[in-house]
Formats: sequence, C-alpha cells, structure tokens
Amino acid sequence: MGYTHYWTFRAPVNSIEAAKAERLYQLALIDCVKAIRSLSQKEGGLSGYSAHEKAGLPKYGGIKLNGSERTGIGEEFNLRALYSDISNGTGRDFCKTNRHGYDKAVTACLCILKYRLKDLIEITSDGTADDWLEGLDVARTTLRRKVQLPCTIREHASRIGLKLAYLNKGVSA
Repeated sequence: MGYTHYWTFRAPVNSIEAAKAERLYQLALIDCVKAIRSLSQKEGGLSGYSAHEKAGLPKYGGIKLNGSERTGIGEEFNLRALYSDISNGTGRDFCKTNRHGYDKAVTACLCILKYRLKDLIEITSDGTADDWLEGLDVARTTLRRKVQLPCTIREHASRIGLKLAYLNKGVSA
C-alpha cells in the first residue's frame, strides 16, 4: 500500500473570484519555491525541481519536484503555472511519495496552498498528522505565519488523540 496525498482545486464562481484565486495561487507558488529551495539547500535529496518563468506566463512556470536516488523517488509532485489551468479541468491531483525524503517538501507546499487558497482547495492524505509535522514546520518557517494543517488532517489528529497544542502553535505574524 502506498502513501499518497490528494488535492482538489475548486473552480471560481465568477471572474472576480477567478482573479483573486489566480493572485493567491501565484503567491502560493512563490512561497512553495522558497520552501523547496530552503529544504534543498539544507538537506539536499531533491531532483526534478523546477520553478521558472515561461514566456507569456506570469511568475513561475509551475513546479515539478521529486526525490533522488539517495532519498527515494516516488511520483512527481506537480503544480501548474496558472490556477485557471487547474480549475478549468477536474481540479483533482495526487502524489504518491511513499514517505520518501521529498515528502516534507510536498506536505509543506500543500500546507502553503491551503493557507493561501483557503476553501479553494481541499486536501486529504493517506498519512496521519504525525506524517505532516515536518512539512508544517517548513511551511511555518517559510511564511513566518501560523499555518495550520489542512482540516481533514487535523480532524484525523483529533480522532486519534494527537495533542492539538502542537498543531496549533505557530510563528507570529
């Protein structure tokens, strides 16, 4: 049995919400790049990473990330360049990391996406809250904000009795 994270982007209901979603998504991409770069510099073990500008596209050309032979390779984690590219389709995606070293970067990015996009993204996982704590710390350090675990992960933590005091701590703004 694998270990997989799942996420679904909600389609905006109107052009105003679409513009806001795009702006927030671009901020999330920039934050994810910061988190990935920080992890890569500190720990190494990431490959296939890219977040570059492409002609005609705002900000980053998306993110592609995987582990390495040293830390383990799973499925590639992808975030497209534009929110509209995602939300116009099914908006669903997943990444099976099998708990390899790059899982910390993936969970950090998913925490960042949830923080920025709020109800525009739904995130679930085969993992428990314990599996997300390192990624949560990376997200909090990157944003210097009180980032929370996605609700579905927090609810699971509550059901298994994990102390929510740790999950609720954060970095002050």
